[in-house]
Amino acid sequence: MLVSWGPRNTQDEDVPVDDLPSWFSDVNAPQKILKFLHSIDFPLSQASRNTAPEDGATNEKSSFLHPSVLDVGTGNGSMLFQLRQGNMTDQDTSSESEQSNDEAATQNTGRSSLGYTGPTYGIDYSASSIELARKIQTSRPNCTDIEFHIMDVITQRPADMEWWPRSRDEGSQAMLFDLVLDKGTFDAVSLSADTVPLNGQDVRHCDVYPQLVSQMVEPGGFLLVTSCNWTEEEVVQWFCPEVSRDEEGTRRLRGQGIRPVENLAVLEVYKKIEYPTFSFGGRKGAGVASVCFKRTR
Repeated sequence: MLVSWGPRNTQDEDVPVDDLPSWFSDVNAPQKILKFLHSIDFPLSQASRNTAPEDGATNEKSSFLHPSVLDVGTGNGSMLFQLRQGNMTDQDTSSESEQSNDEAATQNTGRSSLGYTGPTYGIDYSASSIELARKIQTSRPNCTDIEFHIMDVITQRPADMEWWPRSRDEGSQAMLFDLVLDKGTFDAVSLSADTVPLNGQDVRHCDVYPQLVSQMVEPGGFLLVTSCNWTEEEVVQWFCPEVSRDEEGTRRLRGQGIRPVENLAVLEVYKKIEYPTFSFGGRKGAGVASVCFKRTR
């Protein structure tokens, strides 16, 4: 089961995407996520890739000329539309200390054209959500090549999807993505008591989801997870679990004892998006957590 970020009411299809309601909007999470993904500090952003490396330095950003994007639980597709269109102001797409090289090109419009133009896909288990995203897509400029497909990542595999892009370098293997987005999908999975059979055991969806999604990320690529049910520390624990050895000496992930570590995707925390905090019972926290991971293996 996957959650959609945005409405499923087809009556909303005539409402501008920027005005469509979404989860986490009370803390401006969509805007903060877009600002982060378009910022000069994020390696996949056009603003970042346009910056020249310092003398003698290697520009590892050059490998992300046209980064691919996968939105898991895409809902109405609003995040992908805004990523493609680069709907951020010049001020938002720059860091506090550095401006984008394309600043002059956007001064006249006050808007940035630095969008994500590489292969872009949105998946959702809900047929009505995919139908809505496709209808909205017809009115969004420069978005006609974004693909929306029905898929449940818990029960279906990329290699079995005829529409899933294939790797050019590795024959017919399923392509991995430079950027994978999860905006509340893991929250919904975590609330579900549903299980899947795995190695003779009934395993909850939340125990298999983090690894299934992590394996969709290209090594060196990024996974951005946003949650309103888990704290930053808990999100990290789910997606970067500790490794231990069982009685037979096999290395396994804590909380996922049914899976040996070999051939599993490994993530590390790249950066966290900051949100307004509040205090309760002597402890400080935030209503939303967004953690960006980088796949290291």
